Amino acid sequence: MRRWLVLVSVAAALAGGCSQAQDASSIETTARDFFGAVSDEDGQRACALLSSDARESLETGGDSCDEEITKLRLEGGEAGRPEIWGEQARVRMGSDTVFLTRWASAWRITAAGCERRVGEPYDCEVEG
Repeated sequence: MRRWLVLVSVAAALAGGCSQAQDASSIETTARDFFGAVSDEDGQRACALLSSDARESLETGGDSCDEEITKLRLEGGEAGRPEIWGEQARVRMGSDTVFLTRWASAWRITAAGCERRVGEPYDCEVEG
């Protein structure tokens, strides 16, 4: 009985590791796709990767998210290793930092173009 419990515990830990690796891959893909869309000036594709709150935060003065996202100076860069806390994640993309949340089966960007400030919250170009 004890041996069975140990095997179940090990199997559960390994399964969690696979899930974490899959999440990390999905997070990196979402962030890369987002910055690729911004670079290509494809506002519609970039906004589709944002959470609804982040999209709405860009829709100011009658302009759509599609128009506003391409006006920002979001550069991205090489993806760092994602940090995952349950349904929340952070990944550094070059000098930018991106925050994501899992929505159903997909990761969506909740904040982008974020710069760390010592002793204060991040300063983000896009946040929802």
